[in-house]
Amino acid sequence: MSPSLPVGPTAQTSCADCPAALSGPCQWFAPCLRDKIVAASIHRRFRQGETILPGGQVPARVGIILSGLVKICTIDEHGNDHVLQILHPGEMVGDPFGASVPFSFDAATDATLCLTQRAPMKEAFDRHPDSYAAHLRIAMRQQLELHFAQLSMRGRNSLQRIAYWISTQTPEAGPDRVLSVRILLSRRDLASLLEMTVETLSRNLHQLEDRGVIRIVTPERLEILDATRLRLMARFQDARLKDALQRQGWEWGARAVNLPRFSARGTRADQPTLRQ
Repeated sequence: MSPSLPVGPTAQTSCADCPAALSGPCQWFAPCLRDKIVAASIHRRFRQGETILPGGQVPARVGIILSGLVKICTIDEHGNDHVLQILHPGEMVGDPFGASVPFSFDAATDATLCLTQRAPMKEAFDRHPDSYAAHLRIAMRQQLELHFAQLSMRGRNSLQRIAYWISTQTPEAGPDRVLSVRILLSRRDLASLLEMTVETLSRNLHQLEDRGVIRIVTPERLEILDATRLRLMARFQDARLKDALQRQGWEWGARAVNLPRFSARGTRADQPTLRQ
């Protein structure tokens, strides 16, 4: 189980140590305006799966992700959840201009957000073109990622999609390195993101393992044994998408760790901390 998180809001008293001050649009706010926004802001931690902003409402607050991942999702007429997109630190949750959307924003992992009253945030964007331009760049980047994700699903069967998704997470590994992919999303969310059922996801992962392409170390961690064959199975013919994703720092639901293959004692070194 994930460690227990305090989920009550805490007042935000300074932007000096806030990670969003460098990655979010608030880096462009004038000091006087930033002080006004801080006075209307709180930091809040959300457990994985907890709703941050419900769909179908005009939110009183908007948020900037400080840590963790947030999913945009919707529920169909049969009560099934569908993950539409994964948002990353520095990106905004909710619309400061008051639009109501039918999608909800939920914590895809344990996440911390800076939640701000919508009115002063909208005023900041209205009065300061630089801050609005920063917000627009972040929104366009989110849209570009969504287009990339849609493109990656096109023309691929379920096995090819999971192979492609694993391949996009990974840097190149030398002969003395092992590529270890830590899956940050729940199996249910990952299956939804890749447009398949949980059962199909599990079956395809085990098929990749049976073919000697990956090794399932734990339910949350994979090792890539044959990166070349993985790319072939994924029909990975164009590296531009992968390069763009990694250049922007997108995790897309996982985190690749380029580990030393063996320590001096002959065991695998520097194992990442896993979500239990």
